[in-house]
Formats: sequence, structure tokens, C-alpha cells
Amino acid sequence: MKEIDYNYFIGNKKRPFHLSVGVVVFNDTKQVLCSHFSKLKDSRDVYALMRETIMPNTSLEENVRRGLMEEFGIEAIIIQFIGTIISHFINWERVKIEKTTIYFLCKLEKSDQNKITHPDKFEKQLGIIEWQDIDFLIQKMKEQFKTLQKTDYDESIILERALSYINNNENNI
Repeated sequence: MKEIDYNYFIGNKKRPFHLSVGVVVFNDTKQVLCSHFSKLKDSRDVYALMRETIMPNTSLEENVRRGLMEEFGIEAIIIQFIGTIISHFINWERVKIEKTTIYFLCKLEKSDQNKITHPDKFEKQLGIIEWQDIDFLIQKMKEQFKTLQKTDYDESIILERALSYINNNENNI
């Protein structure tokens, strides 16, 4: 079987599709780890879950683990697949790209506290990494969509599914 190169999943004029994995990571207090981009161009704050472009020739689980380590400096246990979001964005070639993100619910196992407690080193690229209450994030993401009208800024449905799963399986996770 032919090896697939990285650009296969990233989206371009020839293939205007992008494939990513996304993760809702929660801790023992049911808070969720997110990136907080403070004061973007239009002076708005934006919150986002971890999303990582899928690397070819690797499993979804490998992509989840790699993304969590690269973006958040953590290891987590995959608990459950919790759905997908299809959104659109304009890429560097000015092409409208359809982005599909496959989301997983994960529980924190181990973290690199240096990355979480010293966010200034990582803020430009990944935002400030912080734990937030899941209800706060659900509300924030709904507001982000209303004000910015970008479908990839609203991950509230994924967070609602995560919260439902956590609440219904509290004793088993």
C-alpha cells in the first residue's frame, strides 16, 4: 500500500478537505483543559479544545496522544468517541476547506506542569493553556459562534456530550 503524505489531510485546491482529531480532556474535578487565545485581532477572547491534524499512516489514538503531548504536555486515557463536527475555513490559498474533526473524551493521566504553569512560552502558538469549568466553556463557545459566525469556534455540542457522558458514568471513570 502506498504511503500517504502529510498534505493528504490538510486541505488544498485539489482536495479541499481537512481531517483532524479533537479532544475533551477532563480532570478529577470535571474541569476541561483548553486553549485560551486572549485579545485576538478584534479584541475578543476565544476558547478552543485541542485539535490536531491527522498524520497519515497513524491511528486515531496515536494522533490523539501526539496532539495532547505537543499542545498541552499531557498524557490522557481515551474514554469514549463523542462525535464529529464539520466546519469550514478559508486556507492560505483562499480555498474554502471542509474540516472534519473527530472528537474523543479523555481523562487526564499525567501532565507536564511546566507547560501548564508557565504558559508564556507557548501562548503565541497555542494560546494560554488552562483548566476551565465545562459549563463556562459551553456558554463561551456558543457566544463565540454568535459573535464571530465561524463554525469551528463552536464546540459546545461536543462539550455537552462529554458532560452528559461524565455525569452518567461518574462511578466508572
